[in-house]
Amino acid sequence: MSLHPTSSEPHRCQLTCDLQWSLLYSFLSPRVRQWVRSSHVSSWPGQENDLVDDVVQEAITRTNDYTRRAERSEVPAVTSPQGLSLVIATKESKIK
Repeated sequence: MSLHPTSSEPHRCQLTCDLQWSLLYSFLSPRVRQWVRSSHVSSWPGQENDLVDDVVQEAITRTNDYTRRAERSEVPAVTSPQGLSLVIATKESKIK
């Protein structure tokens, strides 16, 4: 086992991280879309897709930030990124 990362290890980590966030986006998008559709907020017609994108992006960004803080032991560890992002998206969709 090498103590020094090979040139491909950072690339492999980036691919894994990108895949994780892509899967999280795929997980959140339909749920947030359903919340937006079922809310019947009169000011949202025609803006649903933008709102869904905003909520999902904010949830993923905040999940990523929290996960990085957990890696530095600043906050408790994240046991379920999907669960955390779902909670964040729920709260974020109520703010919008």
